[in-house]
Amino acid sequence: QREAELREALASPSGYGAGTHGGCGEPLWDDSVTAAVEVERCRADSPYLWQLAEPSQYSAALERVLARPGGPAMLCGAGGEDGLFGAFTVSVPAAGGSGQTVTVSRDLLDSANELAFLESRLGCSSWPLGTAVVDLGAGYGRLEHRAAAALPHLRLLATDAVPLSLALCEAYLAARGVPCSRAKVVLPAALPAEAAAAQPRLAVAVHSLQEMPLAAVRWWLEALAAARVRHLFVATNTAALEPPAATLRLATDAGEDLLAALEEAGFRLARAEPKYSPGSGGGGGGGDAPATVPAFGDCTYCLFELAGPLPAQLTPAQLLPARPPAGGPLRDVVPSTD
Repeated sequence: QREAELREALASPSGYGAGTHGGCGEPLWDDSVTAAVEVERCRADSPYLWQLAEPSQYSAALERVLARPGGPAMLCGAGGEDGLFGAFTVSVPAAGGSGQTVTVSRDLLDSANELAFLESRLGCSSWPLGTAVVDLGAGYGRLEHRAAAALPHLRLLATDAVPLSLALCEAYLAARGVPCSRAKVVLPAALPAEAAAAQPRLAVAVHSLQEMPLAAVRWWLEALAAARVRHLFVATNTAALEPPAATLRLATDAGEDLLAALEEAGFRLARAEPKYSPGSGGGGGGGDAPATVPAFGDCTYCLFELAGPLPAQLTPAQLLPARPPAGGPLRDVVPSTD
């Protein structure tokens, strides 16, 4: 019933906010995608989070999370894994060779890894009480649930342009006991006003921006820029750093230039690195890559910073570097040395 209410509320352009459907009125997820989601088992293998993998891959992923700065603290703080709501769980050897096992899921490992990345780059744990964070494309509320446990001083604003996601996020956070004062679910059209009031310091877009039409991306980015959100964390759907020079290629699933849209909105790339740094954790000594590839590691973490106000006499286009003539959105990035 709640999904139906939200679907009706979001059916008009004013409900979504101009452009979040790319001006075409088509839903971001069609019925064939939402049909693959079991509401009572929203954490099962589904379009929200593909999960089926070999236990050894989960073990390798755990090693990488623990090797990341801040990883152990965020893994511990994120609340463990209880397997509820249909989560696919795996028992893997605990760190330290104790002979014990620990139960993990992709929900837990991805959340801890993302929070550890943000902690190591931005020091989120030292931010003032009530600092706001916006989640664009929150899905069922995975990151809100984990962040509310690991970083309880933050105030989270979760939004999504998929009615099912908004309904699930509300229900899931309520079932997890996360109060609205800590994690609030907002409709897209309400985001500009909510962000203006809360003045978020960070926005996250995990596996979401690439799925949108470019017009939708621009609308979200304009809302963030208008609220002066200073940092934007983007987790890509695929590996976006291309060897040998660690060149970033960032585009929507339709092939549109996502990196240019970010730059035009005032967001400049500050950091890009693989989801799991090659030299950390797992396997041979001396920083060798592990023998087993971590589960769902084909992803890039990108951190953007909002540039300061532009002089009135200059336009964003005048400040941007020349675009490459062909081959899509490319930028050179200093590779991670951590």
